[in-house]
Amino acid sequence: MFDWFEDAFQFASWAGPGLTRPDNKRQLQKLISCSPYQSLAIKNKGHLLAFGQLQLIGSRAHLARLAVNPLHRRQGLSLLLVNKIIALAADETILKSVSLFVFRYNKAALGAYQQLGFVETAFPPSIKPIKDCIYMTMHY
Repeated sequence: MFDWFEDAFQFASWAGPGLTRPDNKRQLQKLISCSPYQSLAIKNKGHLLAFGQLQLIGSRAHLARLAVNPLHRRQGLSLLLVNKIIALAADETILKSVSLFVFRYNKAALGAYQQLGFVETAFPPSIKPIKDCIYMTMHY
């Protein structure tokens, strides 16, 4: 997954503000393993195709760090990934809503999330808005 992000800007767009791009794969694995989020991966024959994380906040599932291997984009994997993460959340709690952040310039991801039923929503009062970032929610 380290190779999926060409530069620090792409990494920050995926990881969120405050995290810097690690220097190698091992550092990225450590960063992911230290996260308070649950991780889910889609693999085929040991090859990582997509990755995402889940944080349960009461009856809301917050999706984070969603990414699809660049070699396998535009094949519906983002839809599969999001649905698998939502199913995982629904198994663990009485789910009422799902949320995520996406940057406005990430048109492919934005379109996929809209296709799934996510809509742009005002940022929660406890979260400072991030430039060019959209907060999206979906009722479950």
